[in-house]
This record gives sequence, structure tokens and C-alpha cells, in this order.
Amino acid sequence: MKKFSKMLALGLAAAMVFGMTVNAAGSPTPDQKEEMNNAANGVYGGFTAEGPVTTAPIEDYEVFTGAVDAATSKERDTEILDVLGMTSETATVAGIEMVQTFELNKPENWSGKPVTVTLQFDRNLIDFTSKYVLVHITENGAVEVLPVTVSAFGEVTATFTSFSPVVLAKVTLAGPQGEQGPQGPQGDKGDQGEQGPQGDKGDQGDKGDKGDTGATAPAANPATAPKTGETASVAGIMALILMAGAVICAGKVRYNR
Repeated sequence: MKKFSKMLALGLAAAMVFGMTVNAAGSPTPDQKEEMNNAANGVYGGFTAEGPVTTAPIEDYEVFTGAVDAATSKERDTEILDVLGMTSETATVAGIEMVQTFELNKPENWSGKPVTVTLQFDRNLIDFTSKYVLVHITENGAVEVLPVTVSAFGEVTATFTSFSPVVLAKVTLAGPQGEQGPQGPQGDKGDQGEQGPQGDKGDQGDKGDKGDTGATAPAANPATAPKTGETASVAGIMALILMAGAVICAGKVRYNR
């Protein structure tokens, strides 16, 4: 019974330790929460024909980073050009910059139909001469790029079919990428230069005198090579150890009896 109680206590302690290591999903760290709050600062809500709308920081950090990644991905290039009324033949997307990321809350009396929303941003964040799009993460997780109109007063207007995380992105455009021109002809191979004359062969030096032959050292006798040490019999030592162990064990058995 005591053994069972000890095992039960050990199991409960292990479960408690492992449970403390699990992070709560959607709970951002203080630094992550500050990042999300900063990303939502500067947008002051907006209005629709069906009533006002409010904005708020995104609460889940994974949703926040997913929305930013989706907005700034190169996969959006074709959609962005289409929304801006352009094609890859007339322009290319040189860069996408995240301006604001926030949660857009639906109007209280929303009918569920597409609605035009005018959002008020900090005027210092908006350059009405630049190109902007709204990247909307729908309720089912799909990504859609929405066209917008931007005013000199920092107002951004777009039409929504649902209300969820939104990213205001600034788009930098460049000219279309030119086609690669044909390869030019290969140049002619140059002429090979003439081989120079071979130099004269030098005179051979005199041969030196042959030295005296030294006395031949006597060969070492392998039978008298010095020994490096003698090795004791391993088998004998192991036998002594086993016998000693057997004697000790036998003495203990007699003692216990």
C-alpha cells in the first residue's frame, strides 16, 4: 500500500510540473502586446451608413503576425496590381509596407450586407499621394485585398463584407520588368602566337670524386633485443578475484542463515 501511495504521489507531481510548462494559446507577452497596441495606434474608428464602427488592437499575437505576413507576402503582388487597376505588363510591386494592423468591429445595427466604411487615421501616417490597399483576413481565414480611396485628411474608405483583422499597407510600384534581349554573336578566336627559339643546352659539370666506403656496422641480433616488460598472467589474476568473491558471498549466506 505504501509503494502504491508513493507511485501515485510521483505521478501527480509529474502531471503538475508538465502542466505548468504549457503556454496559454493567444496570450501575448508584454512586449508582443505593446507591439500590437502600437500597430493599432493612429486609427480612430470610422463610420458607415449603418452606424459607427470601432477599432481595437488584435488580441492574439499569432493572428497579428499572420495578418502582417499575409499582407506583405510576394504572393499578394498579382492581387494588389489587379486592385490598383494595373498588370505586370504596366508595373511591378517593388515593396509592401505595413502601416497599421487592427481589429475592425462591425456596426451595432449591421445588416450583414456589404457596407462601405470610412476609417479615420492619423494624418501623419497617411501620404495621400502614395498607393494603399487594405488586406482583410476574413472570418474563415481567407485573405482578400480591398481597394481604397485616401483623402488628404487621413480618411481611408473601403467596402467590407465582414469584420475582422485588417492591415493597411502602403505599396511601392516600379516599372515593368523588361524582357531579356537576344544573346550577341560569339567573337572570333584570336590567332595563336609563334613559338620562340629554344635556348642552348648548358655544359655538363665535372663528376666529383667517389668517397671512401665506411665500415659496415654489425647487424643487430634479434635474439638479444631488449625486453620492454613482462606481462603477468591475466587468467590467474581473474581466477583469484573470482575465488575471493565466492568466499565472501558464501560467508554472507552462512551469516544470514
